[in-house]
Amino acid sequence: MAHPTDLRGSRPDKKKIISLKRLTKSLPLSVVSPAYKNAPQLAGFLASLRGSCRATRYEVVVVDDGSPNPDIAKVCKNQPKVRYLKLARNRGAAAARNAGARAARGRLVLFVDSDARVISNIVRWAVRSLKNPAYGAVIGGPDPRPLNPGFFTDFWALLKAECLPTGREAGSFYPAIGAIRRDLFLRLGGFHEKFQGASVEDFEFSERLKEAGIRTCYEPRMVVQFCYPGMLRNLRQSFSRAGKWMILRWRKVSFDRHTTTRRQAAGMLLGAVILPLLLAAVFGWIVWAWVGLAALAYLVAIGPFLEFCRRYKSWFYIPTAIALHVLVANAVVAGLVRAAFWRMTQVRSLEEFLSARDA
Repeated sequence: MAHPTDLRGSRPDKKKIISLKRLTKSLPLSVVSPAYKNAPQLAGFLASLRGSCRATRYEVVVVDDGSPNPDIAKVCKNQPKVRYLKLARNRGAAAARNAGARAARGRLVLFVDSDARVISNIVRWAVRSLKNPAYGAVIGGPDPRPLNPGFFTDFWALLKAECLPTGREAGSFYPAIGAIRRDLFLRLGGFHEKFQGASVEDFEFSERLKEAGIRTCYEPRMVVQFCYPGMLRNLRQSFSRAGKWMILRWRKVSFDRHTTTRRQAAGMLLGAVILPLLLAAVFGWIVWAWVGLAALAYLVAIGPFLEFCRRYKSWFYIPTAIALHVLVANAVVAGLVRAAFWRMTQVRSLEEFLSARDA
């Protein structure tokens, strides 16, 4: 982990130090947001946070993850409630979040991606949720509309928004929009920093939370709009993350609403066999009845997601949603097969497998 000595920034004057000490006595929450070469997106994020979270006490810790230019610092300059920290070199989102949490002054730490847009008072709802002593962490959820509309990003935003908990209990912690008690986060050691670029630190941290007996709740009023990667990069990440999720939960697979449910898992598996069955039927290796049965089972499994798409789009969007879902399903199942092969051969160490970059 990066230590406070690895951070550098402008020294505040004595008046600012005194005012910050006064603020710290009653500061309930710190928003920690890692940033890297995304000054325009960060500016939009800070503006949306300021507009949506008025009349609430909080600070924002922007952690510049070793950007080669001063653009991030310029965006943070003279911003109310914003503190700027910079890592000496690029270390990944996990290390940046850990550094921000250590430097935070709030009792709670709310992690939010710096390329998102805040569309509700996430600070207020995070504080209210964690007043309940039964929970140590809380997650919000993505808006079904992406910040960067497009052919694939529209679909992915719908897929992520439909995959949210239906009740109060959340099975996993979501560092893109999630809050946790700061002392608890530091006691657990923060996110695993060796997973830089692997996008699996949320899975691993969620496992540690569960092992420690810490419950995470879901607050549907904590909503942000995300910027999603394009189709090819997303498919590579889905392939890689699916395998790592399987390895981390090997022999203790638990289905929860935030990562996947049994219904969604069945939809992915059936979606992956549709194309092979179709090709087999075309070449006469199997009868078409098997294709029809598999297709029917697949539509039943993803029916709620298709209904969700219809509500936000229209009936005309359903064929597009099915085609893209089948594509993602093949990437996910291929990742699961790869993980199973690794388990049988052990050609690489566990840490090497989990820390491999996604894209």
